[in-house]
Amino acid sequence: MLSLSLSHQNAAKQTVSLLGAVFKSCQSVRQPLQLQKRKPVPLPSFEPLIEERVLNPNRPQPKESKKQQTKRLQQRVKRETKGAIRYEGGLHGGSARARAHSLTNTMAYRELKKDSYFIAEQQLQKRKRDVIEKQSKWGKIVSTLQHEQQHINDLEREKRRQRR
Repeated sequence: MLSLSLSHQNAAKQTVSLLGAVFKSCQSVRQPLQLQKRKPVPLPSFEPLIEERVLNPNRPQPKESKKQQTKRLQQRVKRETKGAIRYEGGLHGGSARARAHSLTNTMAYRELKKDSYFIAEQQLQKRKRDVIEKQSKWGKIVSTLQHEQQHINDLEREKRRQRR
């Protein structure tokens, strides 16, 4: 072994005893590892979630804001006018919506479907009229340009004849 001086031997013994004390105190405090604690995950159930607002009719419902109310009324007016377009002039006695409320669901569905077909047909006719109108305007423009070009060609012919 190595021979150490007396002061070094004492320092080494103190260090070893100090490390032993620290080691024993750490062992007494040490605890085994544990898994993290989490909430248990519930099993999926087939029971519907029930809200208190639905079950308690005495509880006041949230009121619509002015903006929501105006938007809802505008949408309703739009629907009513679409349904009333087909029945304009009193031919069928009232709007499709009014008649649909008195009929069964399938009848109401048929009425709404007829309304949508009618509106689509009206839009198609309008597009056709617009195309015909554009073609007639285009034809007029082309004919005026052709007349102008013909006039210019006639003037050029006259100039060539006069030069001869």
